Formats: sequence, structure tokens, C-alpha cells
Amino acid sequence: GFLQLSGNILLILLSGWLLLTIWHTTMIRYSIMKIFLLIIFIVWQGFLLSALGFACQHECLHMTAFKTKKLNDMVGFWSSIPSFSFYYHE
Repeated sequence: GFLQLSGNILLILLSGWLLLTIWHTTMIRYSIMKIFLLIIFIVWQGFLLSALGFACQHECLHMTAFKTKKLNDMVGFWSSIPSFSFYYHE
């Protein structure tokens, strides 16, 4: 539970930091390689938010991520916000 969640959050934050760093350097001095890297990291960040957010929601919804229902519900709800999806379904 917490180990996977921490790894996912760390990966998303590291990727976001790299994205912001590339964005900042691209705005200072343009180059084709920086713009290419910027596009790749934008797509990668979107993938991470969507895929890791969905994986977290999925495990929490099946109550397999954590021992308590309350913790599964809380983490599942908060992980659904960045990916603009709903935690509860029918």
C-alpha cells in the first residue's frame, strides 16, 4: 500500500520537476531538442497521472491496497482528482 503509493507519488513529482526544468530552460533559449524533450515529458506526465492514478483507484476500489476501508476510500478518492475521474462507480 504505502510503499507503492510513495513510489507513484515520487515518480510523478520527479517527472513534474523535470518537466518544469525543461520548460524553464526552453523559455530562456529555444532549441529543437528542448522542445522535443518538452513534448515527450508532457506526454509522459499525462501518462503517469492517468495510469498511476487509475491503478491506485483500482486497487483501492477492490480494497486490496490498504487494510481498512476508510483508508482505501480516502486514498482512492484523492488519487482520482489529478486524473479527473470518479473513484466510485456502480
